[in-house]
Amino acid sequence: MILYYDNDEELVGNYFYTRYQGKIKLVGKVTKDKILKLVELDEEGNEVATFVGEIVNREFVGRWISLIDEKEYNFNLNIGGSFWGTREKIYAAFTSKTNEEVEDFLNELMRFPH
Repeated sequence: MILYYDNDEELVGNYFYTRYQGKIKLVGKVTKDKILKLVELDEEGNEVATFVGEIVNREFVGRWISLIDEKEYNFNLNIGGSFWGTREKIYAAFTSKTNEEVEDFLNELMRFPH
């Protein structure tokens, strides 16, 4: 999962779900009570799920809730750290390639048998 603040102080980002072999867009914010609320969007921009939780000891802990079928799951994500890139070049700490070039390369790697 990658999150960053956009110009409007809203969190934006995505996460990769191996079942769908692609990035899933996220938008959200941190509330006054320090609760992190993220909304998962489909390709058309429709809200399909939420992540609601808090940061505890370098972990994002909470519940994922489907807005389609109301399934709910607990989650616990380790915070790996911050990155040096920008929204336009999130992989800048590792390469001079564009986001699209890096992600195209990774998608090609995923096509090889594991």
